[in-house]
Amino acid sequence: MTKRYVLIDDADTDTTAVDLESGPAYVPQSTPVVPSSSGSSGFFTASAILLTYGPHILYDALSVATLTLTGLLPSTSPFRCKVTVSAILGHTDVIGRVTVGTENLDFLVAGSKVTTINLTVLPTITTSNLDCNIRIEAIDSGGAPIQDETQIAFFCDWDESTTYYPNSAGTFSRSDSNCETNEMTAKIGDKVLFNLKTYTLKNIKDGETTLGGTVLTRILQFG
Repeated sequence: MTKRYVLIDDADTDTTAVDLESGPAYVPQSTPVVPSSSGSSGFFTASAILLTYGPHILYDALSVATLTLTGLLPSTSPFRCKVTVSAILGHTDVIGRVTVGTENLDFLVAGSKVTTINLTVLPTITTSNLDCNIRIEAIDSGGAPIQDETQIAFFCDWDESTTYYPNSAGTFSRSDSNCETNEMTAKIGDKVLFNLKTYTLKNIKDGETTLGGTVLTRILQFG
């Protein structure tokens, strides 16, 4: 059934307003709500997964006598540890020792040192004479960072049509896949998993925006 509205001028002193004479209740439109990047589907019809990567952190906090590790055992085994001491507000004493298992690392200035002993279990880590921030990062036996993968699901409209984006050479590069989404944390170089295929994000441009310039959606273009 079609709903019909009849508009008439107000009879009061406000000649600029209109009222409904008949029909369903009228709800005025408000300022558009910015979609949430944490999972609001809105008008999107597909879902994908943003893959982000970062170092495997075992500890990143103030020094104490014995560190309570917050990171899990790395999937890469054996592994070693990269230890970084740094001054922060109110905690600036970086001269001291960090002991990883049976290996001592002595610091005279802020900086990083790596252990030489290969580990297969999480070690006991103690400190002495330090009052600063300590960051313990797991690295592989060859010294390369061990990367953790984080998966963030998001909604989108996926499009396999060809588009182009400007590149650093001053020309244009071709993209055969792109999507529009309200996911706002993705960065160029990130990976996106869609329909069991992994895509590399090559360019980002604004999609829908409000009259005030607030970006509501973005177009992600993949190489």
